[in-house]
Amino acid sequence: MVVDYGRDGPYSDSLMAIKQHKGVQVLDEPGSADLSAWVDFGALRHASLGAAAAAAATSRNPLSDLTAPRATPAAPSAQPKTILTTLPGATAPGAAGQDAAATAEQAAAEAAAGAGAGAAAKTLAGPVAVWGPVPQGSFLLQLGMAQRLEVLAQRASPEQAAALRTGFERLTDEGSDKGMGRTYQVMAITPKSAPAPAGFEGAKHAEGASPLAVAKQADIQL
Repeated sequence: MVVDYGRDGPYSDSLMAIKQHKGVQVLDEPGSADLSAWVDFGALRHASLGAAAAAAATSRNPLSDLTAPRATPAAPSAQPKTILTTLPGATAPGAAGQDAAATAEQAAAEAAAGAGAGAAAKTLAGPVAVWGPVPQGSFLLQLGMAQRLEVLAQRASPEQAAALRTGFERLTDEGSDKGMGRTYQVMAITPKSAPAPAGFEGAKHAEGASPLAVAKQADIQL
């Protein structure tokens, strides 16, 4: 999930400098202020879908090294060492059984490791769905922030309740650019087969496809 201030497309002249929670001129005090810029969520969607499409199209799984069997050193035997004299080509008593047990144990360990890595590879390299972005205000309201505010306000002092409502308005206000409810956007990236994440019910979403389809889905409207 990505939460940041930005727009669903390029936003020109958004470079800013912030010092002590206030905006300052970018070149006033170089090195003493934080530089920031608005996020282009359209480009982020394009990159996410493009990476998923490329991973699905490649013939070699990018995580195939994780699924390759690895040799596991044999554990030292707990049995006391015994010097045995055997005829050429003969097997020492008990050695065959011990070797078979060690081989079976090693094979089981390698199979378990390979299965786990294979599942991880399938999850990370599989097709994805990109949800949103949606305004932070709408996202928080769908999560039940208004109801939570009322519960907290009932238990708070008048001063605390007023502070809670002020903070609520600041986080959810979509009526102006000063409100974080519209300035901040929320995007989620999930496996294609997953349902809509909480807070994104009814939100637009794009799914990983061929590189050409990805480019069309991520077309940015200026």
